[in-house]
Amino acid sequence: MRQLLRITATFALALVFTAGMAFGQDANEATVDQTGDKNEATVLQEILGTAPNKTFLDQENGSEAFVFQLSRGAANVLTGFGGNDAFQKNGELEVNQQTTVGAMIRLNQVGGVADLDQVGSYHRIELRQGSGSEANIDQGAFREGPGSATGPSDGQIALVDQESGDFADVEQGEVGHDNNFLDLNQNNGSNSAIVEQVEAESGNEFPQSPNARPGPNNNVARLDQYGGSDAEVYQRGVQNRLSGTTGKGSFATQGNGSFLRLKQNGDKNWTALDQNSGRQVARLDQSGGSYAEVNQKNGGGTVANRLSGTTGKTSFATQNNSRLDLLQNGNNNWTAIDQFSEGNTANITQKGNGNTVTMKQGQVLP
Repeated sequence: MRQLLRITATFALALVFTAGMAFGQDANEATVDQTGDKNEATVLQEILGTAPNKTFLDQENGSEAFVFQLSRGAANVLTGFGGNDAFQKNGELEVNQQTTVGAMIRLNQVGGVADLDQVGSYHRIELRQGSGSEANIDQGAFREGPGSATGPSDGQIALVDQESGDFADVEQGEVGHDNNFLDLNQNNGSNSAIVEQVEAESGNEFPQSPNARPGPNNNVARLDQYGGSDAEVYQRGVQNRLSGTTGKGSFATQGNGSFLRLKQNGDKNWTALDQNSGRQVARLDQSGGSYAEVNQKNGGGTVANRLSGTTGKTSFATQNNSRLDLLQNGNNNWTAIDQFSEGNTANITQKGNGNTVTMKQGQVLP
């Protein structure tokens, strides 16, 4: 039995409907096409078989939508018409997808606020933002209640593209901890992002999954940032990476007055960062045999670059039994680094005038 609803509105109208349950192998499908001002839509989909729930969404001019999709073995999908992304302009969108594996959200957000939650593993979100959009992404969110996913939340993928004045808060892996991936592009200017890629641990607000596995976490955050944007990246676990968007071994890039705060808490983490053209600020905190390579360049100009800690402007960047390779090119650059324990390596190159470096290695008292 295939169930299909299509709702079209050209004026302000509250829409509440349920796609229902399908006990066979056919999908639930709901289409919402609202072209007027301040419309509302609610989509509730549940399926017991192996076919997916699908919602196609297009809203404009301050509309609101709530989409809830629950399945026990099939993917949930939110997209737009004709293979395009779902679209919302200056509105409010809340999506909650609960399934074991393979949920998908593709959204073009122009202004407004979007809350996107996915429960389960190996889900994917593709988000394009513009015009001061705000998005809160939670992949691996734990939810209590009948049918809620309680297994690991590994293998999440989030692709976020910001244009101007946008904000994204991305959290991956509250319940699980392995192989999560984020690709963040911040174009033009004044964008902001907070990224958390974490493993579940005892005492966490969310319960440890009974299926969680020990061993490498392999979370990856890829960053390409321009135009005075800022990013906070927090990775907890083993063998996590911050790199560029052009390939596995590429450098994360920042330019023109951008800011990065990076905290990698765990063993054998890896960071490669290029900061070019303008005042560059990197705040770094690593532990447990990690590696960081940071290049800060401003073409020999008078604007200072800075490498410091995550706790404040004048705090020390910290590493434990780790290696740092740092290049600062310009004048009045400032570096402060603490490397604790033994077996640390620091290679710091400063080119220009009026530069300062303060280095502490081992168990050195202040």
